[in-house]
Amino acid sequence: MAVLCDKTIKEKISKNELIPFGNPDGATHCSYEFTAALILRGGSHEPIQVTESGVVIKPAQLVWIRAREDISMPANMVGLWIQTQKLARQGLLLLNISLIEPGYEGPLTAVLVNFGKNKVIIRPDTKIAKIVFFTLDDPADELVGKWNSKTYDVELMDMAANAPASFLQLESFLPNIEERAKARLMAMDKEIETNVGNITNEAKFNLEKELSEKMKSSFIKGHIGLFGSFIVVLGAFLFVITTFLPRLAAEYSGIEELAQKAALVQQAQTITDLNTQLSTLTTEIESLKKQLRRDISDTTSLPDANNVAPNQ
Repeated sequence: MAVLCDKTIKEKISKNELIPFGNPDGATHCSYEFTAALILRGGSHEPIQVTESGVVIKPAQLVWIRAREDISMPANMVGLWIQTQKLARQGLLLLNISLIEPGYEGPLTAVLVNFGKNKVIIRPDTKIAKIVFFTLDDPADELVGKWNSKTYDVELMDMAANAPASFLQLESFLPNIEERAKARLMAMDKEIETNVGNITNEAKFNLEKELSEKMKSSFIKGHIGLFGSFIVVLGAFLFVITTFLPRLAAEYSGIEELAQKAALVQQAQTITDLNTQLSTLTTEIESLKKQLRRDISDTTSLPDANNVAPNQ
């Protein structure tokens, strides 16, 4: 058994033998490298013509690539359909390594799966697989028949359509990390935005509530304090009136008693003025506090009953 060299392969191509209408440049060393014509993806019935822009094979994707060249195997030869080194380095693995039997005439297909982590682009000049030709000691008695290209393509499309999109459906276990990362980031941004909005609204609500409560508290305390001052002044006035008026009525004599009485009347007028001022001070909290200090100061200036002389 002998292996055909590149020179012999080129001679046969020039005679339209072995690889009819093949490209002699495809014969290198001891094999002929076949190029891509059309691609069928696993799970799809639609063939994709291979053009200069190329066809992308994604990681884990399973594809059928029909060769551009046909083959015509003589009865005294056999071919070995094998992997190319370039595609192997890119991560594409040839699944249908096989023998091309004596007598076979028709198209060839490379069934490939991308086991790499990167996309691989197939163009018209991409070498999808190659054949090493062996001569037999005698022509084979049993020959393989001829395949019509149209019939071959129909069966190829059916085969691809009934196959999974990826080898052993690995594609379903290889999620698109970039898309998932973007989706996760968007979800996180939305969650952060929602949380910040909630926190901001809650903080604003709490601040407004606390401010409102403090204002109410200050307002009430101011009124209570002012009202308390009023009560103290009024109580002091009533105490003075109820305690010393009988004495004044019984013992008053002279100008001094009348002057004291006038002072008490003046204090009553002061209380009336304070009550009038109360209604104007409710709009500003700080003003109420200042007024409260003044009112408290005013009340401390009233005469203490314990310090009043017995004879007054």
